[in-house]
Amino acid sequence: MDREFELAVTDRLLTLVEARTSDLAPTTYEVPVEVYVDEQHARRERATLFRTTPVLAALSCELPEPGDFKAVTIVDVPLLLIRDSAGGVGAFLNACRHRGMKLTPDGTGNAERVTCPYHAWSYSREGSLVGVPRGPQGFPGLDREDRGLAPVAVAERHGMIWVRIDGSPDGTEPIDIDAFLGDFGPELARWKMETWHFQDRKVHESKANWKLALEGYTENYHVEFLHKGTLDQLAKSFGMMHRSFGDHQWMAFPNHPIDKLREQPRDEWEPLKVGAIAFIVHLFPNTIFALFYDHFEVFQILPGPTADTSITIQNFYTPDVVPDEDREELLGRFQFVYNLLQAEDYWAVQQTQETLGTGANRTLIFGRQETPLHQLHDSCAKHLAGGVA
Repeated sequence: MDREFELAVTDRLLTLVEARTSDLAPTTYEVPVEVYVDEQHARRERATLFRTTPVLAALSCELPEPGDFKAVTIVDVPLLLIRDSAGGVGAFLNACRHRGMKLTPDGTGNAERVTCPYHAWSYSREGSLVGVPRGPQGFPGLDREDRGLAPVAVAERHGMIWVRIDGSPDGTEPIDIDAFLGDFGPELARWKMETWHFQDRKVHESKANWKLALEGYTENYHVEFLHKGTLDQLAKSFGMMHRSFGDHQWMAFPNHPIDKLREQPRDEWEPLKVGAIAFIVHLFPNTIFALFYDHFEVFQILPGPTADTSITIQNFYTPDVVPDEDREELLGRFQFVYNLLQAEDYWAVQQTQETLGTGANRTLIFGRQETPLHQLHDSCAKHLAGGVA
């Protein structure tokens, strides 16, 4: 983290806290409840926002060595990411080219070859078909080049790996990730994600639309009410700093220790280290980064099979290798955060989802202090309307 950036953000947060305000949108913003409940709208989102838009599938640190792979399912499409022998990353549909079985369940591993458990067809790290048991007898004339794994467009930048499920018939049209990120690229690069260390992951299966699940990560207005007696003991419910970069955005939030910084010389401040500030990054469409001094959490928030369901993959990383003697305490903290989210945030969005089909509200209204929600829905609407190629 660049120190001048950290201090400049802290200066701004102190100003906002003193005024008991946040970076405010010009007006309030309303969205029709149909965007959370309508099945046709949900199908359009899955097709446009999650299949033709680049979506984060992994961080580079999850695949540090040749042969490391990660299998993950995104909007019902099973994918396989694998670090090839030259150090690049390939992405493929996680399906054998013999009779279509999944090559491996969702998870991670390392392999010289990826072998189908059904009939042992095997594939190289580059996706080529390299093994067919009793091939000459059973499959005379088989064109192995035509039976390699089906590729999916993939890009790696700033320690992150994106896929685009649709976009060209054979998956070979490259992702222009620099165009997708625009000016947001340097904002992501400052966190040096390529140096992180993966620790653990857990899954939230929620009976709530994916946008409801995502919205709560981007504002602190709810903290002193929903999290009374828990998170409100650490975090403030005002003072949010917001910066926008096209479809992407980041927020900085003040925690209670920020008040003590006023008593210290500015050149002695260590705001991240003492927990005085925290950052949230929203990478469009569906990824949230919660960034702290000694750990990072990445939430991949995906639509479920119906409009009123979602899946959140919660990933836990650290900036350094964790000694064995510290691992139990660290994972205990991760479990605590997971349990808190389940008990409070995901409870709240499920309670919200239950009311949206009742007619009680035709629209939901976002306040001026909920600026990130305005941007999320603006960007979703723009993509769905075809405003983005």
